[in-house]
Amino acid sequence: MHFIERIINLFLPIRDNEINRNALWKHPYRYAFRSGVLVALFAYLHIYVLTGFISSVAFALAVLFEPPFMAGVFAILGNLARINPYR
Repeated sequence: MHFIERIINLFLPIRDNEINRNALWKHPYRYAFRSGVLVALFAYLHIYVLTGFISSVAFALAVLFEPPFMAGVFAILGNLARINPYR
């Protein structure tokens, strides 16, 4: 589990404390900008694979539509990895 948590922390480096953990569920998109570059690259590759060509239109679509969704996914995954029910 620590290995998975380290991988997730590469995507979403958030300190492990109660304040950030609680705020993450209420405002997941505020933490998106920490991994914004990575999410933008992922979105660009995702659109590139789907369309099969490199274009400014595909990059614009990726920048506009993919980052909020993927940032929310990364935020939820990062928060789930840090929840310890035995504390």
